[in-house]
Amino acid sequence: MKKIALIAPSATSVSNMRMENLSLGYLAAMLRSMEYEVKIYDVALTKLSNLDVVNEIIANQFDIVGISLSSSIFISDTKLIINKLREKLASVHICLGGYLATSSPEILFELNADCLIYGEGEFVFKKIVQLLNENQEWKMLNQLAYLNQKNKLVIKACPHKEISS
Repeated sequence: MKKIALIAPSATSVSNMRMENLSLGYLAAMLRSMEYEVKIYDVALTKLSNLDVVNEIIANQFDIVGISLSSSIFISDTKLIINKLREKLASVHICLGGYLATSSPEILFELNADCLIYGEGEFVFKKIVQLLNENQEWKMLNQLAYLNQKNKLVIKACPHKEISS
């Protein structure tokens, strides 16, 4: 089974931001019910730094990292986290989500993540984890964005159902 780390990074530019990230709790609960090992790092609520979290993830050899971004103030710190993870854990799958991912998916690929989930991501993230655990392709899922082999942004829309009157 894959080991999963979920991160709500802190922002160096804002030292007093202390909001709990409930979406990470939802993701963790769903994945734990399926017997996955999940660790939540809500950095602003702990005494850990972003680099402490990176070092823990590397030391514990996590396979999948989900990062929740609620605002653009987290971009530079997230870039640092991802770059450090890529240096030491080349095979780690990094998935971004949160408000910022939904509103501006194109800016997040400067961060070198594998994919981005937009909208309500609990079920999509669960499916990505399952597919990665089975060494299967995940890019056919909807509600995702990723870079293709030509480095072009691909956004897989979620099919909408018509509302009947």
